[in-house]
Amino acid sequence: MQVLSILTIAICAGFLTGPAQGQMPGRTPSTAVGASMALLATLQDADVLPPEGTPEANRVIQVVIQFQSVFMKSSDRAVSEFLDHALTKEGIDQQQIDDLRRYGWSSQTLEAMSSYYGTLPGNERFRLDEAFSSFNMHIRDFEYLLKLFDSAQASFHQRGQDIHRVFTQRRREMPGSGGPHRKERPHGDQGLYSDQGQGGTDKRRLAISSEAHGS
Repeated sequence: MQVLSILTIAICAGFLTGPAQGQMPGRTPSTAVGASMALLATLQDADVLPPEGTPEANRVIQVVIQFQSVFMKSSDRAVSEFLDHALTKEGIDQQQIDDLRRYGWSSQTLEAMSSYYGTLPGNERFRLDEAFSSFNMHIRDFEYLLKLFDSAQASFHQRGQDIHRVFTQRRREMPGSGGPHRKERPHGDQGLYSDQGQGGTDKRRLAISSEAHGS
């Protein structure tokens, strides 16, 4: 994979990043590692990533990982209110909000955030910016992440593909895939399922998993 290099895996696993203000030190859970990797892989599949090794590529890695930490760990009221309002507005129930805080990214939560953020007034964006600063991030970084996701979604749409299906497949290939993830049902209905792993593992999945677990 273009961006899922050894350096990326090390960052995802928490080896190269010290704890930001307000975070507890320690290794990142495998579910969060896998969710970040799945999002990066989905963005790559959409051909929206910058060239590997460039400052812009490093920024993508950083915003994917850090904002997942924000929404999993932050106790700031501005963050929790934004998350609750964004997901509730899109019909995402409390259980799935809790799943984000426990397991990390899903394509549905990012889609909901992107949609809701466009309606957010300036004073609430300012509150978010202050909250993000505790994780060494700012509102412009969050806008960059949402723009990447929107670009990926548009790219898949032009190909007749669905970003949620792509993300679900990528999530199955990554570490920590035993938690609940969104799965497309017949006729477009979506629900939670527990992916316990499936056959047909490819070489790329094996390589990524080995690096992530230090084997």
